Amino acid sequence: MEFLYFLVIVIIGMVIHRKLRSRIDYLSKELAALRVEIASLKNTNASHAGKQQLSQVADQLTSEITEQAFPGYKVVTQQSVAKAYPPAPSYPKRAYEKKPRKGFKGSEFWKNFEAQFAGNVTGIVGTLAVILGVVFLGVYAAIQLDPLGRFGVVCLFSVALYILYFFLNKKTFWRDISLWIRSASGVIFLMGCLGSVGFEAMKWVDVPWMCLGLLCLGLAANLTLGFLNGGEIFASIHVIFSLLALSLVPVSPTTFSTASLVTFIGIVMSSKDRHWDRHIIATTLGFSLLHFYWLYHFKSNGQEFSVNSVQAILLCLTVGAAGIITHYRKTYQTSDIQCIPLLAHIITWATLGLNLYAHAKGSIWSTVFLVLATIIAFVMSTQARRFSIPWLYVCDRLVSLLLALIATISLCKFGLSGYEISIISAIVATIFLRVVSQTFEKTVFKISNIILLAVYGAVTIHALILIGESKPVETSSLPMLLCSFFVLAFVFPNIQKKAEENQLGFSFSYGPKNYVATFIEIPFALHGFLAFLLAIKGKTNEWLLLFPIGIAVCEVFLRERLKNLLFDFSVLVSTASSVAVCTLLILGDNNSMQSDAILCVGLLLVGGIGFKFCWSECFKQKVTWPGVGVVWLTVTATIYSFTKDISPILPGMAWLLVSLVASELKEYKKLISESSAKHSRTDLFIGLLGLVSLALFIARYFLVDISNEALVLGFLRIRVFSELLSLGTLIYWMAFSKNSRHSLIKILTDYLLEVFLALSVVYILYEVNSYQHPVVWSISSFACYFLGKKIKEFDRLILYSYWFYFGSLFHISFLSTTIAIP
Repeated sequence: MEFLYFLVIVIIGMVIHRKLRSRIDYLSKELAALRVEIASLKNTNASHAGKQQLSQVADQLTSEITEQAFPGYKVVTQQSVAKAYPPAPSYPKRAYEKKPRKGFKGSEFWKNFEAQFAGNVTGIVGTLAVILGVVFLGVYAAIQLDPLGRFGVVCLFSVALYILYFFLNKKTFWRDISLWIRSASGVIFLMGCLGSVGFEAMKWVDVPWMCLGLLCLGLAANLTLGFLNGGEIFASIHVIFSLLALSLVPVSPTTFSTASLVTFIGIVMSSKDRHWDRHIIATTLGFSLLHFYWLYHFKSNGQEFSVNSVQAILLCLTVGAAGIITHYRKTYQTSDIQCIPLLAHIITWATLGLNLYAHAKGSIWSTVFLVLATIIAFVMSTQARRFSIPWLYVCDRLVSLLLALIATISLCKFGLSGYEISIISAIVATIFLRVVSQTFEKTVFKISNIILLAVYGAVTIHALILIGESKPVETSSLPMLLCSFFVLAFVFPNIQKKAEENQLGFSFSYGPKNYVATFIEIPFALHGFLAFLLAIKGKTNEWLLLFPIGIAVCEVFLRERLKNLLFDFSVLVSTASSVAVCTLLILGDNNSMQSDAILCVGLLLVGGIGFKFCWSECFKQKVTWPGVGVVWLTVTATIYSFTKDISPILPGMAWLLVSLVASELKEYKKLISESSAKHSRTDLFIGLLGLVSLALFIARYFLVDISNEALVLGFLRIRVFSELLSLGTLIYWMAFSKNSRHSLIKILTDYLLEVFLALSVVYILYEVNSYQHPVVWSISSFACYFLGKKIKEFDRLILYSYWFYFGSLFHISFLSTTIAIP
């Protein structure tokens, strides 16, 4: 049966030889016909030149004879006519060329692949046929020979093919085929050496060192002949054949070292003023596949890998380093991004990482090696920038960042939680972005920025998970978040400056000028909010609340320094969320007096600093409403928190005092703003918040105070004092808000008269005896009529006086008759 296989292979070789021979004969005939046609064209051109010369001689003789016979006459020749009447100029026709559509088949990559395949397919197929035939012959055809004799037969075929190469290489037409024949001789010799040490049918060497020497001899001959041909495809095929031969040998430390040496030599030999990137891809992938094939073989059999992990790591590192360093040459110096070299570099890094990961046993030393690899990759990227290789610089800078993040993740072996690892990763990504912003390569900066935001997204997720757990938060979680914030706050101004200089980043503005910023403002908004949540969760130490307050203060200071609208928006979101959380905490019932005091003082400090540093470069004025709002909200919540347990009447009365103070400050601030060159609307915000405090009192009065009958001071209820204070407050607002420069304040204070009358009616109904109501309504009617006549702004009181009058009549007519008057 095996002999039939051999005959089939021989027949296939004869068919291929016959086809090649017929093709050569056809080309010879075409060449002969072409030579005949060229000779005939040469003869035709020569005869045409002779006829033209004879015509010129005839015209000259005719003109001379005519002048002698007939003096004074001229002979008209062809040349004279051509000079007198030159031919009309010919205009070329416009050619409309149909441009071919470019697709994958029209790309440069496909053309190169097609050219290489068309030029080498015949040699590849023929070489494979010869190799298979000779190996088959050596193993099975010479059954009567001993193993040494079979090895001799294979070597004779290899030598014969090598001798045949010398004869064919001298002929131009056979030169390409001769190179493939020489390659086949090397592969056949390698297969013979492999069979002599690894297959029973050809094995004749049993001594280990002799087996290794014979195999190395075959590998050396194969690689030497592969690189002597001088082509990338020859080198790749010979290296792959060498690795394939090693895959058939039982793995051992020696075999693994030999495979690493073959790959290393294959990469190094290709780096001499040549761009053999496809060869590097094939070589590194071949070694990685061989490596994982051996690992899978041992794992499937339930055995440990026979090679020591340290040795395997060093060998894989040597192969990977050779593939990476080969691109650090000035021959790759170009301003354009080269796809194939970039792909080869990425594949080399990826295979190196996979090979090293396969031998990682969870040792703590892996973190140290990852840190070293990060530093090496970063330094190497600097060398790429020196050589002006932009794609290599971008690739290795990003690889160094990824290695740094992987090294951070590997810290889980030291017992760190996911939250702590995410915080450390954020700090690492921030420092890396600061470093790359110095040289500022746009691609690296953008990708690093996106990675930083992704890392802070992971920080947010881990923090929310930590807050949502039932167990208390560890004390160290908040200082770690604070460290992350201060690192970001320290490096962010420099990053922002570089981004603005290079007009790169996120645009968030409206107006004639575009304020350029990076996306790093978003993590600033996250820090304050998460810090307050963590501080509230960790109730073991109330002084931890100072940390988020410090973050908020730093954000306000940075906002004043950077003057960026997106950063303004981020600080506003962060402060608003923090204030909302703190307000809910202050208003709650489960907090101590100390924690409420810390929160109140801290928020007052934040509001005061926000009020002081409030200049907006975009709006060209002071934006004071955030600071004013924080101070008012803090004061309002503090009043409620500290007075609700003393007396239920006190919060409302305190809010009335706040409204009076706001009314006075509104007028005072208006004078300052009118005399200042930088106008602001602080008085408007203060006035609106004073009216809101008045509305809060009214709401609390109807919900709480109106039902409180127990608190009595002498013969009066304490509620009466708050009612009188509210009426006085309304009178004060109406008296001192007439000249406000803001129309909104004027509109709102105009309706305070109706609020005053409505509250007066309610107070009278609750505080005055019912049999005295007609008298009170009559007095109120007279007072309204009198004031409406005297005060022009309140002339509508005349209308209200009639309502009071009708109310007194109604009461006397329908209600007084049913009431027993004392």
